[in-house]
Amino acid sequence: MAGPDEKKFKLGTHEGQFGTAPDFISEQDQRAGNPEYPSREIAADAAEMLGLMIQAVRLQHTMSVEDLAKLTELSASQIELIENGDLSVPIGQTFAVAARLGVPLYERTEYDPRFVDARVHEQRQENALLRQRAFQARHRKVDDDF
Repeated sequence: MAGPDEKKFKLGTHEGQFGTAPDFISEQDQRAGNPEYPSREIAADAAEMLGLMIQAVRLQHTMSVEDLAKLTELSASQIELIENGDLSVPIGQTFAVAARLGVPLYERTEYDPRFVDARVHEQRQENALLRQRAFQARHRKVDDDF
């Protein structure tokens, strides 16, 4: 029997923009009324992963936290928060530090403005279609006269 702190997980999948990814959904989190699942956990995991990637590159370049702080014009405490994956750090600061160190933020390993511009254009087109579909669905009269 599972203790009160143990969670039972159901493995499923969801289809996203970049393919199929596993869902690890606890039975407790599946209940209605838990607005934080899974976004809080996903955000925390992503911030931690990016922070560790930033730290790894900093260490590969034998830079101290203070060196990176000077390079990015942030405080040493902000760098430490970023490397620890703290969600209170503005995302722009985290991305700026990652970009300054060359940590990949895109699907490709190197920043290619043409790739990013094309991907942004595709995403804007997709979002426009989704907005249009949502608007049409909201204003569609349902024929429920059987």
